[in-house]
Amino acid sequence: MRSIPALWKRLAIASLLIHWVVAWWSLGPYHPDEHYQILEFMNAFLGRRTFHDLPWEYHWKIRPWLQPLFYGAMAKGWLALGVESPYVWAKSFRLVSATISWASLVALTWVSWNSFKSVFWRSASWVGIFLCGYMPYLAARTSSENLGGAFFWIGAAILVWAMREHRRIVFLSLAGACFGLSFWFRFQCGLLIAGIGIWVLFFSNHPRPWTLFVDMLPGAVTVTVLALAADGVGYGEWVFTPWRYLDANVFQGLSKNFGVSHPLAYFLWLPMSFPPLSTVLFFGSAWFMIKNRRHWATWSLLPFLAAHVAMAHKEFRFFFPVVAVAPLLFFWALDQSKKIARWNQLSLGWRAFLVSLLVINLGGIAVASLRGDSRTLRVAEFLYLHSPRQLTYYTFGGNEFWPVYNLPAPFYLPRSTYPAPLTQWKDLDAAVEAAVFNKKSILYVHNGFRLPPELSFANTHCRAIYANYPEWIQDVNFFGWAEHARVMTVYQCGASSQ
Repeated sequence: MRSIPALWKRLAIASLLIHWVVAWWSLGPYHPDEHYQILEFMNAFLGRRTFHDLPWEYHWKIRPWLQPLFYGAMAKGWLALGVESPYVWAKSFRLVSATISWASLVALTWVSWNSFKSVFWRSASWVGIFLCGYMPYLAARTSSENLGGAFFWIGAAILVWAMREHRRIVFLSLAGACFGLSFWFRFQCGLLIAGIGIWVLFFSNHPRPWTLFVDMLPGAVTVTVLALAADGVGYGEWVFTPWRYLDANVFQGLSKNFGVSHPLAYFLWLPMSFPPLSTVLFFGSAWFMIKNRRHWATWSLLPFLAAHVAMAHKEFRFFFPVVAVAPLLFFWALDQSKKIARWNQLSLGWRAFLVSLLVINLGGIAVASLRGDSRTLRVAEFLYLHSPRQLTYYTFGGNEFWPVYNLPAPFYLPRSTYPAPLTQWKDLDAAVEAAVFNKKSILYVHNGFRLPPELSFANTHCRAIYANYPEWIQDVNFFGWAEHARVMTVYQCGASSQ
C-alpha cells in the first residue's frame, strides 16, 4: 500500500472544497442544452411541465434519459423531505456533479502516480490537476459533457491500474460500469472508449487482451440495461437512442442546421480559450501525444479528436469531456523533457514561467466561478422566493421574463406563473393605479435600473425590492456597459409601496 504524501492530501481536500464552493455559487448553465435537455426533461418526468413543449430532441427520441432520471431520483428525495424549491434541487445536482468530476481528478493523479521519473514533476502535476483553473466551473455543470468525461477518466484510471496491478473481475467490472455511464451520459464519449479499447488490443502488451473486455462486460451490460430502461420510461416506449442520435445528426445531417465551422477551428479555439494557460496546455498535450504514440492516454484521445475535427458542426463545449487530462499530459511532457529533481534546480526563467502559470490558474478559478452565476436566474430565484406557489408579474415590451438564455425555463419558476406583458408605458401606469385603487400590490420586472421619468404614477407608487446587480454599479456605467448587460430590477407597485 503506497503512502500518501501530505501535499497530495492537502491539494485533494482544497480542490474538493473549491469544487463545492463553485458548485454552490454558480447558478445557471454554460449552454442551453445543459438546462433544456437535462433539467427540463426531468421537470417533465416529475409532472411539473408538459412533454409536448420539450425541445425537438425529445420528439425525435435522440437524448438518453439516464441523467435526467438520475437527477429526478434526487428530486424525489427532496420532495420526500418536503423541499420543493428547484433552486435547492439544482444546487444539490451541481454539488453531486462537481464531486463526481473531482473524483476523476483523484483517479488521474492515482493512475499517474508511478509514471513520473521525477518526484518534483509528479508533485507539480498534482498542483496542476487539482487546482486547474477551469475545472471547478466545468465540474459544477449538470451537463452530459461533464459527467460523460468524468466517468470515462475514472474508468480509464481503474482499467490501467487494474492491468498494472494484475487485479481482475471486480475492478474491471467497475471500469466497465464507468465506461457504460460515460457513454450513456454522452454518446460522443464512445469515441474515447473506442480509443482506449484499441490501446488495450494492440498497444497494452497484455498477453490476453480479450479477457479484459470479458471482465468489463458485467459492469457495462448492467449500466446499459438500466439506460435502456430509463429511455423506455422517459419516452414511454422502447427505443435505442444511440442509433437515433447518430441517424439524426450524422446521416440526416441535422447538426449542420446549427452551423458549420472550418475543419481546423478547434486548433484555434482550444489554445485561445483561456490564454496563456490554455495555450500552454494545448501545445504541451500535443507534444506529449506526438512523443508517446503508444500511450493509453494518446489512444484514448485520438479517435475523439479525429472525429470532432471531421464533424462539420463544432462547438467548444464538445471538448469538455477531455480537458481534465490536459494538465497531466502537460506535466508528463515536462517530466520527459526537463530532468529536474528539485525546485532550486530550475533556472530563474523556468521558475518565473511556472509561478506565472500558477497565478493565472488561480485567477482563472475566480473568473470562471463568477462567470457561472446567471444574473437573470438570480431574478427568477427572487421571484420564486417571493411567490413560490403562484406568481403574477408584469413585464414591458410584449415579452415575458425568460431567465435562461432568454428562453422559457419552467423548472426555475413556480408551476402557476402568469406573465402580464405590457406594450406601452401608460399601461404600467394604469396597472399601478388600479393596484393602488384596489389596495393591492403587483410585481413589475424592469429591464434596467430605474423607471423612465415619464411614468409619473409608477415612480410614485413603485419601489425597487431586488436588482441583479448592486445599486452602486449604476453610478459607474463606464463605456455604457449597463446598456449591454442584462440588468434587471424587480419593483413592487401598489398601495403598500408608497
